[in-house]
Amino acid sequence: MAAWIGTVVVIALIWIWAAIKVTPQYAIGLVFLLLMLVPAWSNIELYGLPFFAYHAATIVCLSMYCFHPRSNFPIRLNVVDYFGLGWIAVHVVSDTIHDGWTFLHVARAYVEWAVPYFAGRLAFQRWSDVEKLVPIGVAASIILGIGSAMESIFGIHPFEWIHGERPFENIGRETARWGLYRAWGTRSHPIYFGNVQLMLLAFPMFAVYKALRKDWAPYWILSLIIACGGIFFTVSRAPILGVVAAFAIAISILIPKSRIPIGAATVAVLLLVVLFWPTVKDAMVQSGRIDGFRKQNALVKTDEGFVETSGSMTRWFELKLYGPAALRGGLFGYGTSNALVFPPRVGVQIADPAALKYWKFVDNSYLLMMLRFGWLGVICFAGMLAAAFVRLVLRSIASNGDVRALTAFLAASLGAMILVIGTVWPAPDYQSVLFWMLGIASVPKIMQQERQPLRRKSVQDQS
Repeated sequence: MAAWIGTVVVIALIWIWAAIKVTPQYAIGLVFLLLMLVPAWSNIELYGLPFFAYHAATIVCLSMYCFHPRSNFPIRLNVVDYFGLGWIAVHVVSDTIHDGWTFLHVARAYVEWAVPYFAGRLAFQRWSDVEKLVPIGVAASIILGIGSAMESIFGIHPFEWIHGERPFENIGRETARWGLYRAWGTRSHPIYFGNVQLMLLAFPMFAVYKALRKDWAPYWILSLIIACGGIFFTVSRAPILGVVAAFAIAISILIPKSRIPIGAATVAVLLLVVLFWPTVKDAMVQSGRIDGFRKQNALVKTDEGFVETSGSMTRWFELKLYGPAALRGGLFGYGTSNALVFPPRVGVQIADPAALKYWKFVDNSYLLMMLRFGWLGVICFAGMLAAAFVRLVLRSIASNGDVRALTAFLAASLGAMILVIGTVWPAPDYQSVLFWMLGIASVPKIMQQERQPLRRKSVQDQS
């Protein structure tokens, strides 16, 4: 509790200082990046729900922003906003249908989705603010990367020094894969930690871009190496592959001539996966084995025979298990109270009901969002992601210089995450960062470059 309160107070003071010294928009961006260093287990219970320190601190700072004389609110809506408003409306309606009306439905939707969205939308309006935020984003990525390496190689957990030990989250403290401990950093699970670092990857990528242009010192290149290393040391395969996807997307946006070969290579890889599926399947199972934890790969009896419960095969079987239930969920799904329990209460039938413990987490964000909020929910969720990605790409193509590069890298990180979340449960640990990125993409004129006022010539200039 003391660490939670201390975090909120310190972040609020930092916001006040930054808003006075720079701008309130910069201050919002600064505190949100700093909050990525705050552990997800720093939370209190409020009305039976976890209230995370990073949500509370962001709400406090957004509240102060509203009263700052230099604050502004971009009110012109676009397609990302329309999908976002639909998403929040579906959330409230779905939960009201299943649990009755209470204002807590609105409060939960606001905290869970709108708060990080507003933070991104307000912070990334002007390039003059964003260019000051980039080094902060790079620094945050470096700190997380170094912390990840310390955990994986040495078993030292620096992010627990202030906020206490991470609670058990379906994965032990000494869980290892490929001979390395899996780092969880500031999140409750390694894959969530990898996702957060993947979304921050845009900033080290921009640092390398600036270093190669000789605008920044060459040592900034190390930031990308550290950031990629941090993702690797989570030993989570989806974020690691997401790094490859991010690089491919960024290159294809910034270098038009690369689009055909990158597209051809992607198609070739997909064809090879289809043609050699049994070999690929075996490789996925073997690469996903947890060292010293063979129980994970037990054979469980289902209606389709025996199914291996490895990480990869679990995700594949979940589509067959929960897919029909999602289709039966109708327009508004089963609601939060039924979808976010383990296992979900969605009327799934299986030969051995006790075997559902192996599939209690639906490791597919799109599938779980459809179970939770139905057809309308998944349409709004997927539509918001797609629209945000397209807006960032188009903004990059239409821009020049640094704005072109950073929007391309943000699009690359978001594009990679759009793929990765198809393999992971939609935990608030990283969902807040994802909606922060959606907020960035929703800005009417993302990172607008202000025109410099014309300087009148003085008498000395004319002479």
